[in-house]
Order: sequence, then structure tokens, then C-alpha cells
Amino acid sequence: MESGYETPPAAGRGEGERHEPLPSHVPGEARGGLEGLPVHLRAAPALPDPRREGAAAFLSGLLAPVRSGMILARADLARMAGTLDLGLRAGERRYALEHLLAQDAPRTLEALAREARRQGGLHSDRVPWLGATASFHERRAVAAADLLDDLARETPPL
Repeated sequence: MESGYETPPAAGRGEGERHEPLPSHVPGEARGGLEGLPVHLRAAPALPDPRREGAAAFLSGLLAPVRSGMILARADLARMAGTLDLGLRAGERRYALEHLLAQDAPRTLEALAREARRQGGLHSDRVPWLGATASFHERRAVAAADLLDDLARETPPL
């Protein structure tokens, strides 16, 4: 058996370029149960904490499912706005989310935490057939919900 593999030309690299084989797993429970995860999930950063990394990184992270564990569709934002009796601005999801937070940050953060927990539960239901990938997204959603709850408690009402 030959070590390494050859990247197909269609991958955009030079023909016959050699690479070291990827590890089949990441050992150790201390690494957060990453065994069996695809490389792109193992390498994905967690949701940024806005208290350390700023609001822009946090908002981008909320809208990135690999970082937050949830898919925030415009319909989800519209449902939150309706439940909270807030106005939903037309435009991209990020713009709408910024304006929901500007209107009532604590309640919007609480609503986002509830949505993260809801989607985390859906991921949990998928673990029997999707395995480590569903478990990864479940953990990300729960971590996002915990962070959002902390932020909601720390944010003074307007």
C-alpha cells in the first residue's frame, strides 16, 4: 500500500501532486468528541463571543451553521420579530438580525437561544442515522444557546 494520495487534476492543483494521508480520526475524548468527523468540521471554529471578538464576528458566526449549530432563515427571524412584537427590516438576514438586536437586544438574544435549543434538539434526533455530524451540530447549537443566554442576562434592557 502506497502512502499519500494523488490529487485529481480537477481539484485545481498540479497533476501528480502528492499529499500526506489524512488521519482517520482525532484521538482523545479531551478533543471534544471529534472522532469520525469530516476534516472541515474538525477545523471549523466555534461561535465567537462578542465580548472578546466583537459584534461583527459574532453576527457572522450566528449566521454560519457550522459555527452556531443552527440555520437561521429569514422566516425564523420573521417569526422571532412577530413573537417579540418587533419590526423586521427588509434586506439580508444579517441586516435584519442587527436591527432586531438594536430594538430589544435581551429579548432577541433570548429568542435566538430558544431557537438554538430547538434546532439542537432536532440535531439530537438525527444522531442515530447521521452520527458524529449530527452530534457536532447539536453541541454547537447547545453552546450557542448557552452563550446567547449569558449575553441576554448581561445586556441591559433598552
